[in-house]
Amino acid sequence: MSKENLLANKYIKAFLDLAQQQGKADQLTEELNLIDGLYQDPRGRDVFINPFLATKQKVELIRKVLAKKISALTLALIELLINKRRGELIPAINQGYKQAWLKRQGIQKAKVTTATPLTDKQLAALNKNLSSLTGKKVILEQKADVALGAGARIEIGDWLLDGSIKARFAQLRKSILAEN
Repeated sequence: MSKENLLANKYIKAFLDLAQQQGKADQLTEELNLIDGLYQDPRGRDVFINPFLATKQKVELIRKVLAKKISALTLALIELLINKRRGELIPAINQGYKQAWLKRQGIQKAKVTTATPLTDKQLAALNKNLSSLTGKKVILEQKADVALGAGARIEIGDWLLDGSIKARFAQLRKSILAEN
């Protein structure tokens, strides 16, 4: 795990603990999305990480722009990040917070990629199977990619289940080349 992710995880845990205590965990997900959206804009990013802009000015700008759009808790987090010169952690905190909140709720996200879109019935069956496999409620994100040929590629947590024709051809090619 990178140093950036280790640092972000400390902020995420503390922020999520406070959010849950205040019953605002869902609301803060949206607020972090808003902050991350600002960070993705080069002018917005400048407010968070520009070393030539005084910390006090950064905090004042953030308060002016966001005070009525985000909670005091989120504002305190952003001010802390600015004061500690850790504004570059915003994207990692946003992503990590979402994952941590889903995990605490017993929810697992999964991506399924198929050559053609699955029917509602197929999605429901896959969701049921993945839920029983993981022991968690699964939220499926479906994607179509004709390059797979047929079969499916499922990413869930750290697992990758690749039953696509493309992957099988790659394995066949590798084994043929290894024999020569």
